Amino acid sequence: MRCHVSTDVEPRVPNPPLIPLIIVTGAPGSGKSTLARRLAGDLRLPLLMKDELKEALYDVFGSPDPAASRQVAQGAYTVLWCVVGRLLNAGCGLVLESNFYVGFSETALAPFVARASTVQLQCGGDPEVISQRYRERAERGERNPGHHDHAALPRLRDGLANGSFEPLALDIPTLRVDTTGATEYEPGYDEILRFIGEGISR
Repeated sequence: MRCHVSTDVEPRVPNPPLIPLIIVTGAPGSGKSTLARRLAGDLRLPLLMKDELKEALYDVFGSPDPAASRQVAQGAYTVLWCVVGRLLNAGCGLVLESNFYVGFSETALAPFVARASTVQLQCGGDPEVISQRYRERAERGERNPGHHDHAALPRLRDGLANGSFEPLALDIPTLRVDTTGATEYEPGYDEILRFIGEGISR
């Protein structure tokens, strides 16, 4: 069954309440999932994470090789967009986390951005630290083997080098968060919360 989600940007009720949409993006291994979970808990918002959907699909369909993993990722994004649309239609805000790609993901996100009060947090920092984190995570076997993390490391390095994980080209308040420094975050977590509050109330 196909999920049809309206992308109509017209308000359905007079003076609708602000619907917060917090996009957390960045390279794999950058710490975006950890930040997204913390924000969702503190802000009491639903959290949608693309990789969680991928892992559910791995359990059903398997992922014998990197090519199959990429196909599952396409399915996960289809489900992700469906659920985001349903939540926004119900007037429910959310935290949305994925390694969105500059020049590609904006098209899919734009209709949702138009219907919500949206901010973007881009997690990044030292590319070598991010690559090391990713490699060590793969060596520890922390994630579902369907991700094929060892095989994906060269693609991660390429993406970090060519800017694929930079902030998305969306006309929304955007904050770069360095997750690779000596402190937990730069800027700090309290400042991140202030940025979100000011951004979604604009």
